[in-house]
Amino acid sequence: MTKLRDNYEKAQQKLETADANLKKFQTQSDRLTLANFDERLRELEDIRCEYEQSRTLSRDIYATET
Repeated sequence: MTKLRDNYEKAQQKLETADANLKKFQTQSDRLTLANFDERLRELEDIRCEYEQSRTLSRDIYATET
């Protein structure tokens, strides 16, 4: 049970970090000068989405077991 909760908490932390990285990147003042801005933005959005799915799965597994 503790392991399931730990997995959920780790997934939550990764999602929060991904959110912060995405927001930080979106608010950069030099974003128009970055040659690959759109590509990097999509990459960060994909990472965030992946972590969100992982967190949801971990939460569901934890909820099912408790």
